[in-house]
Parts: sequence; structure tokens; C-alpha cells
Amino acid sequence: MKNLSGKPVIIIFTVLIIALLYLAFRPIPVSRDNSIVINTTIDKVSEGSEDNIILKLNNASGIFYINHGLQKGLNLDTLQKELLSREVTVLYLKSGFFSGFSPVKSTRYITELKLGDKVIYSEL
Repeated sequence: MKNLSGKPVIIIFTVLIIALLYLAFRPIPVSRDNSIVINTTIDKVSEGSEDNIILKLNNASGIFYINHGLQKGLNLDTLQKELLSREVTVLYLKSGFFSGFSPVKSTRYITELKLGDKVIYSEL
């Protein structure tokens, strides 16, 4: 008879590792329920890598960005003229389960940007 005492432990350990990796890397669905709302002013609008638009917000730490914003038809010069030093509403995606351990935890994915009642950008 073969000794099978170690195999169940290895199988359970493997299943747990796969489950943890799934939780760590699964994308968070973009929705209003998965977004955090802040009202603030914009201190700086700039271009990031991969045509991202980077916003520096007053009284908010971290990097806020519109993913591929320039590819989606937003214009950097127009945004700078419209938004600098203006009060805006920003919705950004909540952090994931393991984001507290992430080296990029201060990066915020913008899901909607509004200037008053005017929607500047939205994925919702």
C-alpha cells in the first residue's frame, strides 16, 4: 500500500494559493457602487504614459488618472483650461482586496469626472 499522507496537504495548499492569487489579481468591475466620490479642486492636469491623463487634486493624496484618456477623445489643453483651480466631482474605483499590500496603492483609477452638472468623462 502506498503512503498518501502528504498528497491531501499538497492539494489543499495548492487550492488555497490559487484562490489567493485569484482574489489578488481579479479586476474590480467599474460601476457607481464600486466608486468613491470626492469633491475637490484640480491643481494640475498632465499627460502620463500610454495616453493617460493625470490629475493632481487638492486635499487628496495619490495619483488620479483617466486610463487612455487621450485615446478616448479628451484634449489635454482643453482640460487644463476648463479644470485648473475649479471645483470638480471625481469618482474613482475602490481599491481591491489586497491593494493595501500593493506598491501602487496610491494610484486611483477615475471612473467619472464632473464640472458642476457637466460630465467631462465617464465610464459609468
